[in-house]
Amino acid sequence: MEFNMLRITKLTVLMCLVGSLWAGKALAQDDPQYTVCPTDEDICEVEWIHDGDIIRDALRNTIANDEDRPEGRIYMLERGGIYINLNSIENDGYHLRIIGSMEGAGEAGDFGPPVIQMGARDDGSIEARMINIQDDITFKNVWFSTADEEGGTSAYAPMSVQASDIRMIIDNVIFERNNFAPIIVSGTGTKAYITNSVYRNYINTSQQWEGRGIMYEQGADTLVMENNTFFNIGHTVVQSEARPINYVLFNQNTTVNVGRTLNSGGIWQEAYFTNNLHINPAWHGEGSADYDAPGRDTDYTGWFTIGELPPQFGADLGRRIVYANSGHWRDPQFHEFYGDTVRAQPLFADTTAYWFREWDAMVEDANHWQNDPDLVSYRTPPEVDPNYRTLEDLVPEQWKVINRLRANNESSTWDDAWVWDPGRDFQDWSPAGFVYPLPEDFSYATEHDYYTAGTHGQPLGDLNWFPDAKANYEANRDAWVSDIEAKAGGEVDLEIVATLEAADASVSGSASLEEFDGFGWYFFGHGGIEWEFEVPDAGQYDLELLIHMENGGMRAVNMFVNDTEIHDLKGWGEYVFDTDDGVHAGIPTNSWTWASIVQDEIVEDGALTLHEGTNTVTVNAGWGEISVASLRVLPAGSSEPVAEMIAQEAAVESGTTYRGAAEMGGERLDFIPRNWQMIPVEDGSVSWNVDLASDGQYFVRLFYQSESGAQEATLTINGDDVITTALPADNAERQIFDSDIYAMNQGSNTVAFTSNSGDLTIEYAQIFSFSTATSSDSGPEVVDGFRLNQNYPNPFNPATQISFELPNAADVRLDVYNLIGQRVTTLVNEYRTEGTHQVTFDGANLASGVYIYRLQMGNHVAVRKMTLIK
Repeated sequence: MEFNMLRITKLTVLMCLVGSLWAGKALAQDDPQYTVCPTDEDICEVEWIHDGDIIRDALRNTIANDEDRPEGRIYMLERGGIYINLNSIENDGYHLRIIGSMEGAGEAGDFGPPVIQMGARDDGSIEARMINIQDDITFKNVWFSTADEEGGTSAYAPMSVQASDIRMIIDNVIFERNNFAPIIVSGTGTKAYITNSVYRNYINTSQQWEGRGIMYEQGADTLVMENNTFFNIGHTVVQSEARPINYVLFNQNTTVNVGRTLNSGGIWQEAYFTNNLHINPAWHGEGSADYDAPGRDTDYTGWFTIGELPPQFGADLGRRIVYANSGHWRDPQFHEFYGDTVRAQPLFADTTAYWFREWDAMVEDANHWQNDPDLVSYRTPPEVDPNYRTLEDLVPEQWKVINRLRANNESSTWDDAWVWDPGRDFQDWSPAGFVYPLPEDFSYATEHDYYTAGTHGQPLGDLNWFPDAKANYEANRDAWVSDIEAKAGGEVDLEIVATLEAADASVSGSASLEEFDGFGWYFFGHGGIEWEFEVPDAGQYDLELLIHMENGGMRAVNMFVNDTEIHDLKGWGEYVFDTDDGVHAGIPTNSWTWASIVQDEIVEDGALTLHEGTNTVTVNAGWGEISVASLRVLPAGSSEPVAEMIAQEAAVESGTTYRGAAEMGGERLDFIPRNWQMIPVEDGSVSWNVDLASDGQYFVRLFYQSESGAQEATLTINGDDVITTALPADNAERQIFDSDIYAMNQGSNTVAFTSNSGDLTIEYAQIFSFSTATSSDSGPEVVDGFRLNQNYPNPFNPATQISFELPNAADVRLDVYNLIGQRVTTLVNEYRTEGTHQVTFDGANLASGVYIYRLQMGNHVAVRKMTLIK
C-alpha cells in the first residue's frame, strides 16, 4: 500500500517543513496547545504539530483563545495537517472561517486537504459535537471526518446550527463517515451555498433511515447545491419536513447509491433540480412495513417528491418547481432482488406526478431513465487497490445490509457495511490512514449521450469530473441558472401581508368569540411552541412534559431551555423519546404520560440551571408524530412543581396543529381552532381592520369549519359586497376559502364575512398580496415582439376576446387559471404563424371572479388577469 506509507511518513516530512512554510505562526509560549493569532492581520495560520506530536485541540484552542480577532479573521489550516478536536468549537457572535491552505496542492507528496476529526480525551470520553454553529460560517478546502479516532460516529449530527438567519458557505469540502448527517440546521432563515464538495459513506448500519447530506428541522431561506458528489448516502440528500425552504437550486450534482429519496419533505416554495446524474437512486426500494404503514395513502414514495404546502406558509399558486435534464440508472441486480414484499421506487409517485401534470409552474422535462452512463469506478477497479471490489461488486453487499435491517433491524458494523474506500484500512480511523486523492472516479468511461444532455449542452452530474465543461459552466453560470428558472414560466409573487386573528375581530348579530376550555394539546408535524414561566430562585430544576407517543415506539422533538438546545443521552440531533431504550424506555405508546427530563440524563452540562425570574422552554417539531400538552418545572429531586403550564398558555409558531378533548383521556374532538379561539356565526358578521403598506392587488384566505355548510357567506371589502358564495361542509377538518383578487388601498381597509344561512365557525383569515412579474395593467407586455393584450371587454359576461402577437412562427400555449392555480381551460396549444391572433374565452359555465390567462412561446411568458361578472 504505497499511498498509505506516504501518508504515514508525512509527519516526518512536515516536521522539516514547519519552520520554513509557515514562518508567521507562533505557539503560545506558556501553553503550546494553541496558536497565538495576529490581531492586525486577518489570516491566522494554525499550527497542528509540536516537537513531533500532534497538538490535540489545536484548532479549537486557537479559536477559543483568539479574543481580539479582526472582523475578517480566517483560520488557515496547513495542507496535509491533522487537527484533532477533543472539545467542541463554537462561534458565538462572529463569522467562523476555516480554510485549508492550497499551498502544495497537486505537487508530489501532496497529502490532501487538512483533516478535522474528533479524538478521545484522556478519560476515553469523546465530545458529541464537533462544531456548534452560532453565526455565519465559511468552510473551504478541508476534510471533515465525522467518525472519531476510535471509529465511533459521535453525534447524530457532528455540526449543529442552532442560530437563525445565518449564512453558510461550504466549498471544496469532504464530509465522510457518519450514520446520519454532517450538519443539522435547527435555526430558521438560514442561507446555505454548498459547492464542489463530496459527501461519502454516510451509510446504514443500524436502521433504514440513516445517512443524509444536510438536514433541516425548521426550513430555510436558501439552499444552493452545485457541483457536488453524494456517494453512499443511506437515506436522502436533503431532508426538510417541518417548514418550507423558500429557494432551492440543486444543479450539476452526482449521486451514487442514495438509498431512499433525493429529498425528504418537498414543501419548498421554489425548487430547481436540474442537470444531475443519479446512479442507483432509491436502491432500497420500500418494504411492506413502509407501504402498509397506517395513514399511508400512496403505493410509492418515489425518488423525487413534491409535498403539499401547508396553507399557513402560503399558497400553491406562488410555487415554482422544476425537475429537468437529469439522468437516472439503477443497476439491474437490484431489480433481481426486489419481489412481492419490496417495491422498486419510480422516479415520481402519483402525487408528485399530479403536481407536474396540473401546474404549469411545476415542470418535469427531458429526464432520462435506465440509460447506463458507464462510470469509471462502477466497473473499473481503482488503481489504489486492484483487488478491491468495484461498485458493481458492492451491490450484493448493499442488499445484504438493507435486507437484514428491514427484516429484523439487526445492526451491522463498519467492517461488514457497504463502505467503499479502497486502499484504506477500516480499522485505522486516524487521518494517517486516509486515502487521497479520493479513489472514486465518476466520469464517463466512454462517450455517452449524457455528456451533452444538460440544459445548455453540458454533461450531466458534478462538473468537477469534467474540468473543461466546468470552466464553460462557470463562465456562463448566472445566465444558465436564469434560463433554468425561466422553465417555470412567469413569476407569481404572493406574500402574506396580514394574519387576522379571531380575538382581534369585531362581531355583530349572533357572532361571538368563544374560547376552548377543555383539555388541549399540540400535535407536532410542523411548527413549535414556547412556554414562559417564573421560578423563585436560581438553581437546578427538573422538567416534566405531558406527552402522547401517538402509537409510535420512537419520537423526537427539538427542545430548548432558554437558548440552549438539549438532547437525551443518545446524543442524536433531537431530544428522543424511545419506548425500548434510553432514559425514557417503557413510555406507553397510546396514553398520556409525564416524561421527566433531568440534568443527569441530558448531554448539555448546566442546561437545567435556571435563573431567578423568567425562563423559557421551547418545543419544536422533530422526527415522528408526537403530542405535547403540559409542562411542569420542579426543583431538582422535588415532586412539587414551582410552575405548571398548560397548552393554552404557550406561544405558538405558525403551522402547529391544535387538538383537544373535553377532558384528558376523553374522546378527541373533531375540530380545535388555532389559538384556541373561534367565532361561531349563524346570523351575523365578523370584520377586521387591516393596514396595508401600499395600493395593490390582494386576495383573502378564510380558515373556517362548518358541519352542515354555509349556503350564503358574503365577503365585504371596504363596505362593498364583492362575492357571495356557498362554503362547503366538513365535520372534522379545517376548510379554506380563497377569494378572488381585488384592488385594496394603502392604509386602513375593512374586511368582513357575513353569514345568515347555515352554520359557519370562523377561525382566522389572511391577506395575500398578489402580483405577476410579467403582467401590466397599463399596457401590453412586449418581449422582442411577443405581446399579450388585455382581453376585451373586461369585465365580461360571459365571453371575451383575447389577442396576442408573435414575432415569428412558433409553438404557443394559452391557458386560463383560477386564483388557486388550477387550469380552467387551454385555449391554444399548437403551432401558430407570425402576426396577430385572437381567440374567444367563454366563461358561461364558470363562477364570477378573477381569472388569470397565460401565454407562453419558448422561454417568453406573459400573464394577465380578467374579471368575469354575472
